[in-house]
Amino acid sequence: MLKMQRPKSFKDLVLGILIVAVLGVGAYFIADALKAELVPGDIVVRSGNEEITALQNVTGEQRKNGSKACRGHFEIEAVADEFPVIRMDKGIVLEASQDPYGAMYYTVYNEDFSELYYRSERFAYPENDGTYYVVIDTAWGDKNHYFSTEHGFTLVIENSN
Repeated sequence: MLKMQRPKSFKDLVLGILIVAVLGVGAYFIADALKAELVPGDIVVRSGNEEITALQNVTGEQRKNGSKACRGHFEIEAVADEFPVIRMDKGIVLEASQDPYGAMYYTVYNEDFSELYYRSERFAYPENDGTYYVVIDTAWGDKNHYFSTEHGFTLVIENSN
């Protein structure tokens, strides 16, 4: 059991308070340094035995203090060649590396870059065989600090009839 003793002098009292204050400030800075820095999450796509990580583009960052940074969105015709490719084997599974902040929105483009559908909250498989470009818009973080991102991949559907 910790036994408190009465300080012998005012100097001892001040020294004790100073030691407690220094320890408290040190603990605060250590805890702050150990706090993980917020980073945008990834989206992994699986189908059969294949697995890819969708290409990420950070489109913005917002902080509670009002500071924000905005960046450009994918120009689908310019970046489609950079998208990782996955072939659909009965279906696909999308897995986020962390919980998104808000909804995920799906845009699917045909091989000629025309939109099949735009910013749907539900991913629907294209009905026909072909090559499709999938872009997922979402955000990562919380109300105090978040990143808005888009993630892209190429989906190849070849049904065996």
